[in-house]
Amino acid sequence: DPDNMPVFNEDFYKEADDDMFNIGAPAAWRPFQLAFIILNLDGIVQHPDDDKWKHRNECVDLVWFPTGGGKTEAYLGIISMSIIVRRRKYGEKGYGVSTIMRYTLRLLTNQQFQRALSLILALEQIRLWGNKYKLGEEEISIGLYVGANSLPNKRDGLAKEATKWTGRTDGENITKIPLDRCPWCGSRMEYVDDSFCCSNDDCTFEEGLPVRLCDEDIYDNPPTLLFGTVDKFASIAHKVSTKNTGDDSRRLFGKRKGINVFPPDLIIQDELHLLLGPLGSAVSLFECAIDQL
Repeated sequence: DPDNMPVFNEDFYKEADDDMFNIGAPAAWRPFQLAFIILNLDGIVQHPDDDKWKHRNECVDLVWFPTGGGKTEAYLGIISMSIIVRRRKYGEKGYGVSTIMRYTLRLLTNQQFQRALSLILALEQIRLWGNKYKLGEEEISIGLYVGANSLPNKRDGLAKEATKWTGRTDGENITKIPLDRCPWCGSRMEYVDDSFCCSNDDCTFEEGLPVRLCDEDIYDNPPTLLFGTVDKFASIAHKVSTKNTGDDSRRLFGKRKGINVFPPDLIIQDELHLLLGPLGSAVSLFECAIDQL
């Protein structure tokens, strides 16, 4: 009933019941998820030049839990903490890519991208509620960084792919684009002026979702959370511009026009057990290069 629709503002979420989505259980953290987040708090809140932070950064924390046990939510909790602390403490220097999340299989990347997208939209909604939370003027965004076989790497290719939405039926998405309906309100998506927009006039993201789905957009406006496959990062050596414009991979690591920002704070390698044999050896070489960047 449109006349009785709630106003989805800050107060609504403060007063809403934990079981607002009728899933049969309250929205709550599991003990190991909270423990993992608390374990990493010192690495998140320390200044990048602090000796304690540097020492902590030499560690790798591993979450080993059965499939479906909630590992992804543990990662997402740390990602959100890292983004919030980075922006509140460092202002404009905290813009740019905060977290890189990598996968070995493209199918897994697309599945997990959908889950991470919900988190990013929630953070962006909080940022849009005003300067009260001091999350900055730059939108909190997410980018999908995969090969051309999975997703067009150019804006014109993305626009062409979006035209396949014409005449679609409910529940059908015959495109490579991992979006069909708005992940915030469920309405149909539209591609307008190089942006993915919700068709619902009352949706927060009517004028565009904070997503980057092609290389051009990712390099021009680096996303807060960069989602990608390990093989894609092999291409960064071929994407360097002498003028620091256009397809310049250095922008993913803080080198941008006007003001340089901090490099990514956090790298999450999901499905670590898949990095076996020669693939793991090759990835480790690129890991050393990325650490230096």
